Amino acid sequence: MNQSMSRSILKQQAVTQSKLFGNLKGWLKVALNISSLSLVLALFGSNIHPAIQIIGTVCLVLSAISAYLIGYALKQGRDNLNKIFTLLEKDKE
Repeated sequence: MNQSMSRSILKQQAVTQSKLFGNLKGWLKVALNISSLSLVLALFGSNIHPAIQIIGTVCLVLSAISAYLIGYALKQGRDNLNKIFTLLEKDKE
């Protein structure tokens, strides 16, 4: 009973973390898109107004840091999912 219960909990964790992993991929795309747009503002914003260049630079730094942190979370999540799948395979045998 205990082994089957822990196996079902592991399966639920795998499903939940897979969904969250997909959400993180979406947020990474958003962060990279924002950093790309911010780069354009930082490079060419002074043609419109000097404040836009400063805003673009600040957004670029913040979005680059966000993308890095999301990428790190994706790596950790992938490692965690691999551990869960390994446990499920061991339980199967």
